[in-house]
Formats: sequence, structure tokens, C-alpha cells
Amino acid sequence: MNKDLILFHDEWEQKPDVMNAWQEWFASVGDHLVDSGNPLGAAVGVTKHGNHRLGATDGAATGYSLVTAESLADAE
Repeated sequence: MNKDLILFHDEWEQKPDVMNAWQEWFASVGDHLVDSGNPLGAAVGVTKHGNHRLGATDGAATGYSLVTAESLADAE
């Protein structure tokens, strides 16, 4: 089994319908969920040309989860 890191790239609000959707997704992953993860805070892009703040609109990850799967396709 591989461990696959799922990065989320969207802002979300703690509304009942959104929270229910998350709970349904976690339930569907079942025993393959290694770490439910957390939201991520401020991000910084680090390059040889310097550092700069990243936001969700810049493609910064806003959260993560870690799952196990036989393949990347299974993780998706």
C-alpha cells in the first residue's frame, strides 16, 4: 500500500452543508484514512529569486489529508 498525500486547493466555510460533505467523504475513505489532516495557514513560495506570500488564488494548498491506496488512481 502506498501512502498518498491529498492537497486541497480551495477555501471553505464552516457551514453545516460543507461540514456534512466533509464527514461523508471521510466516512467513504474508511480505513484508508491515515491522517485526516488539517487546514493550512499562510504559505510562502521559496525560489532562488526570493520568497513571496501565496494565497489560495495562487495555487497554495489550503489543507491536506493522508490516505493509503494501491495506486494513485485508487487514491483519487
